[in-house]
Amino acid sequence: NDELLQYYGFVEEGNVDDVYVCADALIDVLDTYEDELRDISGFDSDELKERLEVLDDNGALYGSRVLLDREQPLGFDKTTVLSMRLLLATPEQFGDGGSEAVAALDKGASQETQHKVWRLLCAVCESLV
Repeated sequence: NDELLQYYGFVEEGNVDDVYVCADALIDVLDTYEDELRDISGFDSDELKERLEVLDDNGALYGSRVLLDREQPLGFDKTTVLSMRLLLATPEQFGDGGSEAVAALDKGASQETQHKVWRLLCAVCESLV
């Protein structure tokens, strides 16, 4: 519906594949909201740089779009939420950022991490309105 509305001026009611593309790549969001990211995460520049490198190595920065999806419990697609959880996870949850951390964060995150994810995603949504 995002593209239908943008290019043709109409939407399909009840479209089960209805998503809104907030950004074509996660890196676009992180570049745009760098100040918010630093404030929300509480990490210094070196820690954020390390985490961004891990996300880049996993293909998440350029390989995943940030989608608002009304069918998802969190409103954003699973890849977006997982990438944000990995980026904002506590040091204990993040570990080395490898497959164990990804698997654990795919199942859920601490309340602290989830709150940070929500704050960042809310900042993205508020700027779109």
